Amino acid sequence: MTHASRSSVGSTSLESEITEWLVQLIKDEKLLDAIDEQEGINATIESIKKRIGVPAFGFDHLSRRANVRAASVVLKNLGLLEVIAVDKSISLTTGEVLRPDILCFNPESRTLVVFEVKRDKLTERQAVTELAGYEQELRNTLPFLGNFDVNFVLISTHWDVLLNHAVANFNTWSGKNCLALKVSTDQRPFTLACHLPDAWQLRGSSTLPHEAL
Repeated sequence: MTHASRSSVGSTSLESEITEWLVQLIKDEKLLDAIDEQEGINATIESIKKRIGVPAFGFDHLSRRANVRAASVVLKNLGLLEVIAVDKSISLTTGEVLRPDILCFNPESRTLVVFEVKRDKLTERQAVTELAGYEQELRNTLPFLGNFDVNFVLISTHWDVLLNHAVANFNTWSGKNCLALKVSTDQRPFTLACHLPDAWQLRGSSTLPHEAL
């Protein structure tokens, strides 16, 4: 599988600017401080822990719990990161291009963190497919990696329904750890905020809760 083109936030120059900004935050150990709404993730985790009784609809509860858990896991691994590669192919196969925007290593937790800025050239599901491709190549290189040894951060200016569902499925049904971040480019410096992907919901249903499948 060749990943010569990848997902987008607009123009290549803007996407490169966001990547450079993220790299500098990582090197200055200021990435966590730049991410807003982390308290919302913690509050949701506490709310789920205290929940009593059977959820109104199981799939919604499973999805929300999985996405909150994934966000919490990734956030805990965003400190003390070392940048391994920036916009470089990690593929060992000649002619194949697998180029995450930023690849980092956390020496304290011994985890890899893959950052990807979504681009417009690929669909929402392809953006998540690329993350899966990066993980597979990392596992080909380091076959003893566990499920919690690879974390993902997907950054986008806009989180539409399909992108929400793609990341929600990635965390819920594939058991991955992907943190969704929304980047605002209206001013400089940019701003980042945690985003909790919504579960699927039926249209026109009067019998299921609004957040349900």
